[in-house]
Amino acid sequence: MKATTKKKFSSLVQENERLKQEIQKNEQEAELLKAENLKIAAHTALIKIITDFQKNALHCHAVKCNEISEKIKKHPELPDTFKSFTKRDYAKLASEYGNGTTNTGEEAKSFAVHTVHYELKARGTSLDNIGNDPLLALLVVHRLIEYAKAYIQRHILFLKKECPEADNPDSEIRDAAFAGFLLCKGENDNTEAIEWLEKITSEEKSIRCVPHLWSKEQKARSEKLAGYFRRALAGQSKNKWNHPTLDSWLLLVWPLVEAEEWNYATVHSLASMKFPDFEGKPMKSAKIMGKHCKFLGLKIKNPKGGRPKNDQFDYENPSLLHKFALQIGDSFPDFSSFPNKIMGK
Repeated sequence: MKATTKKKFSSLVQENERLKQEIQKNEQEAELLKAENLKIAAHTALIKIITDFQKNALHCHAVKCNEISEKIKKHPELPDTFKSFTKRDYAKLASEYGNGTTNTGEEAKSFAVHTVHYELKARGTSLDNIGNDPLLALLVVHRLIEYAKAYIQRHILFLKKECPEADNPDSEIRDAAFAGFLLCKGENDNTEAIEWLEKITSEEKSIRCVPHLWSKEQKARSEKLAGYFRRALAGQSKNKWNHPTLDSWLLLVWPLVEAEEWNYATVHSLASMKFPDFEGKPMKSAKIMGKHCKFLGLKIKNPKGGRPKNDQFDYENPSLLHKFALQIGDSFPDFSSFPNKIMGK
């Protein structure tokens, strides 16, 4: 082969290799671009989730302002924690966004937004930074979901204790008992509860006055529903609940406990600071507090085995996150629960 031919062939080989490398580089850049687009899309999706939470929170807050304003007029004896809910610009907020009704799911999202705001503040950042920080946006979404779940779990426990029949598989029994429970709690303006009261009263009168119009089965069913309604109305169907305020706080603070990998000793220390006058059994030691948390379904997650991280809790100088933990739930009063005070030992 001539030298010129060899040289040309060598140049072609080199060019071929260069082109292969160029193609590989382009493919890598394409993958990086694709990954970057996915990252941008994911970041955008995270911000949308956060925005949806915030919209739900705003609507819930506004509706609550309307409801609470009316309740304060009808019930002047309510604690000051409830009355402060309507201060500042809440009246304007309620008038602009407070139409319609809200529900426990929306309340949970409102609590989550409220709590995440103060957690980020304790961490030295804010929701204003989520647009420039995908990892912060991911953290916020995770926290929003966990705090909303915690609020719902607290609400479920409350209903199980205060109105055990609220999860009865028989829908009519469930509705009758819950209607009685609402009236027992002073919800005299609840439409469904009033309808049940009228239904029960009307049927009881009919059974007394014209019993021949009722079959044996109809009479038994009506009296059964009336029994559940009346017991709930009189507050007789409650399960014993020794530590309602402690249990409520534990459920609400647990997402932070898991995130920071605190152990039961830290939880016990925080509870002792939050409830200094409370002498209930769970407060006697970290071990007993641990058992009480497990009874509530609150377990320290430690997938790697070994002991959970102990952050050397300082009574004299608690960290900003510890201070935040002590305040969780305090500034978020609601009428589906109890006033924020010790209610049992």
